[in-house]
Amino acid sequence: MSNLLQLYPRGFLGEVITGAAASRMGQGQFRSVANPSVEALYVQYINRACNTTTVEFRRKVLTVALKAFGTRDFEVWISSQRQSPVAGDNHNGFIDDTLQFIMEGKRDLAIENWLPLIELADQGERMHEHTPRAREFFGIQEPGFHYRQPQNRNMVDVIQSWCSHSSGIEDMLCTMHVLFGNIAPKTIAMGATS
Repeated sequence: MSNLLQLYPRGFLGEVITGAAASRMGQGQFRSVANPSVEALYVQYINRACNTTTVEFRRKVLTVALKAFGTRDFEVWISSQRQSPVAGDNHNGFIDDTLQFIMEGKRDLAIENWLPLIELADQGERMHEHTPRAREFFGIQEPGFHYRQPQNRNMVDVIQSWCSHSSGIEDMLCTMHVLFGNIAPKTIAMGATS
């Protein structure tokens, strides 16, 4: 699956970007770049460069979301994340928190707090199967439990559920920034020299 998706700056996989914006080799090291469509919308949103509550802006967010994940099957996208060579505990935690928002309209940790936690070289155990939250979200039967109806596979249905919550479209845009966007350079506080 991973050969169908591109590695993004924080280590998540998504839509393959071609041309000048594609991932490049820089000084012998792999360097991934952000999804330019996601970043353009995110910058407009955080800078309030336009009215982000308009139907036109929201339509753009929905259109970009349908492409950015790189698949129309949300369960395939979640499964693909296990193929990322750099995914770890924080990646898994963010995905679970996102699934919780889609199901319940709330997160355990605000997206702004996730931003500094998720890096390209995350540490921790790589997942080899779905987490309990993902199994619940997709209706995957747990061993020893009754049959569950598969659900939440179609990306359009997932996006509709996501956006049905208060601030859902904003959460989805900020989530896409974490998944497919740039990592802001870290600043180091320097003490005054005398």
